[in-house]
Amino acid sequence: MLGVGGFFVAINTVNSDLENVEVVVEEDEVVPPPLCTLSVSINPLEGGSVSPPSGSEYKLGTQVPLTVTPSPGYEFNHWSGTDDNSVNPTTVTMNSNRSITAYFSQLPPLQHTLTINVSGQGTTNPSPGSHSYTDGYQVTITPSPASGYRFDHWSGDASGTSSTITVTMNSNKRIVANFTRLYQRIEYMMPAGSIAGSEVLYSTVLKAGDKVDGFVQLTGEYHSIDWSYEWTFQIIGPGGESIHLWKGHWVNDNYHEFSFTASYAGIYKIRVYHASSYSKNLTIETWPPGWSYSGP
Repeated sequence: MLGVGGFFVAINTVNSDLENVEVVVEEDEVVPPPLCTLSVSINPLEGGSVSPPSGSEYKLGTQVPLTVTPSPGYEFNHWSGTDDNSVNPTTVTMNSNRSITAYFSQLPPLQHTLTINVSGQGTTNPSPGSHSYTDGYQVTITPSPASGYRFDHWSGDASGTSSTITVTMNSNKRIVANFTRLYQRIEYMMPAGSIAGSEVLYSTVLKAGDKVDGFVQLTGEYHSIDWSYEWTFQIIGPGGESIHLWKGHWVNDNYHEFSFTASYAGIYKIRVYHASSYSKNLTIETWPPGWSYSGP
């Protein structure tokens, strides 16, 4: 047997004359490089995923990039079994079988802020101000008007006139509850007053500092028989003093707005007078309510 380079030669001598010589040439056996297994685990299991998957095999010395993808509600925390404990992505050198664990932490629930404001006089449940709620939480808001007010409508991130609303907290929201004054409306048909005139009185009890406002309107048809189209609106104090006096014209000047503040406690009166030969339509809206018919 003769060795030649990476081969060996087998010589089979059939006879002494070296006839019929058979030569067999074989290659050396090639040994493949060893493979290393990458084992990957996830803690907690629902925390996310890692690429490449566990069980992948690599040649010795291969550098493998590892990437984590957190599940909703989780964040990547750290690795074990790598040199870079908290880097994502990171790289693992396969110098042997490697066992890697990716750790995830559960995120705190997402929170949104609900800000409730009021316009006018009133409150709400939950109370006006800022409140924090978990994402997706449904908040029911109920308005509560102050005395002399009524709930009118919602504005901001809500609308409508419903007495309650339900808000889904999928983002920060601002809700406004709008309240308006609850005006007392008085409608009265004043009789004709061509001889002595026609007068009507309404009264209420006020405290010192109470503010009253509203409007008065007197309307009627034009009749040439009337010698005057003048009518009078008056506020009378507890002592009989005139607080506010206004004269109008029921055809051309039949609407008047008024406002006054009670100087002291007592009974205050509203007086309306006309001298037409025909009845007139009287309308009064006033706030706060509480005025009642008191004459004549």
